[in-house]
Amino acid sequence: MNITINRSELSDAVNRATAVAPEASPVKELSGVLLEADVSAKSLTVTATNLEMTLEQRLNCDTGEDDALVVNAVLFAAMLKRLPGESVTLHRKDGCGAL
Repeated sequence: MNITINRSELSDAVNRATAVAPEASPVKELSGVLLEADVSAKSLTVTATNLEMTLEQRLNCDTGEDDALVVNAVLFAAMLKRLPGESVTLHRKDGCGAL
């Protein structure tokens, strides 16, 4: 995953996702947000679910590859809130992510 996206738009989408994703769940993936980059659509889909409700949001972004990643929703929202600047680049190398 290597995408550049508007930080404010991504932060708003992830904050909405935290309202759906349960903080404490026996299935740890449910406390996360799924980020799916689509190079052909130049979009990032942000998805969260609690198995009763699913929230899916599509945001415009610049990406060079199709990829998907699950990150803890609350932690990711807090990280985005503290970052400066108008845009943010998400990069994954060898299974590890970086902002």
